[in-house]
Amino acid sequence: MYKEIYKLQIWLVDSDENGKWRDFYFDVNKITGWYIPNYEEDSGKAINIFAGDDCLAIKQEDHIIKWLTENFVNQAVQLTNDK
Repeated sequence: MYKEIYKLQIWLVDSDENGKWRDFYFDVNKITGWYIPNYEEDSGKAINIFAGDDCLAIKQEDHIIKWLTENFVNQAVQLTNDK
């Protein structure tokens, strides 16, 4: 499997409990699951992604939503329709 590196925005909180979005380069092929939480960070909506034992809050952006839809949502619908 090849690497597919995307530039994402990850929500990080510093030692003073201040959070902000930071650039984050990530191989999206490592994503094993995801969900949209029922809350918003101070400056935007997040998607929580699972990669290994980690859960990361990333900013909802068009390119990652498109990738998640193509690689998770569309695949799930296809498997359901195959039965």
